Amino acid sequence: MLLTSEAGRRYVLGRDTGPVGAAVVLTVAGSVAEGPDAVEALSTAGVGTGPVGVEDDVPWALSGRLSDGGVSLRSASDVVFAELVRCTPEERAAFGEAAELAAVGYTAVMDHLHVGMDVREITANVDRSVRRAGGLLGWYPPGAGAGSDLVTVHGHDPRTARLTATSPIRYTLHPTAGGSQGLATATAVLCKAGPALRAAAESCSAATEALITALRPGKPLREGHAAAARELGDRPGTSRILALRGGSARCSPPSGEVCAGPDTVLGVHVTVGVPGGAAVELAETVLVTGAGPEPLAKTPLRLVELY
Repeated sequence: MLLTSEAGRRYVLGRDTGPVGAAVVLTVAGSVAEGPDAVEALSTAGVGTGPVGVEDDVPWALSGRLSDGGVSLRSASDVVFAELVRCTPEERAAFGEAAELAAVGYTAVMDHLHVGMDVREITANVDRSVRRAGGLLGWYPPGAGAGSDLVTVHGHDPRTARLTATSPIRYTLHPTAGGSQGLATATAVLCKAGPALRAAAESCSAATEALITALRPGKPLREGHAAAARELGDRPGTSRILALRGGSARCSPPSGEVCAGPDTVLGVHVTVGVPGGAAVELAETVLVTGAGPEPLAKTPLRLVELY
């Protein structure tokens, strides 16, 4: 990571960083090097060629010098996201275990849903089932609703914390295993769905499937967002591709240049609004291999009607 702004340099060094034009390089290994300019700092860090993330605008003359030397400058957020989603074989197995725990949690919720159910009953059922399956802890995704670190819920009556017959229940499972995070989101309704809800659900399912299918090795992640957008059409919906690391979930920007690669793990999440303020949400943990995308949680990517 090449830090040329005063704020970036000071953040890493924790002190005055020298004259205008000075630069700091932070490597994946955690080493820090500095120099009077970017070229010198990269040389000190032992960076010869390859991609380097930048957090500030780089003058075109400097960009040209670095390019001539074999260095390709990329957005810092893209470089960080690419590192977060890449996993070792050991991490790949842990992500698979976390996704399996999410599937266990899905069953624990779906098998007991009923009108009037308290959200605390849902969290207790998931906690019990995940613990029996060998899980223990979870994490909180962005926008988490009511619940625990293993499961959070939207769509309940906020005054009573209970489920109603007509409001779609969106619940997200987010356990961890071996330090890796699992993710799965489902939506259910405790009555026969009306035309508007079913149409939104079909659009959400199609967009989620299209997003996952577009996650091909060597293809930019923005193609996944584009595929989801085509399915959503004019409907009020959003798609997110997430890095499941560090107890949170960093989003890939829709216009980002990060490419899916073999042995990357991503969270995918699609939301479609329903007239009246409700929504349908679906999410899955996806492993990208040389053969293409592989859903890990394998929870149903459709609206479930229970009545």
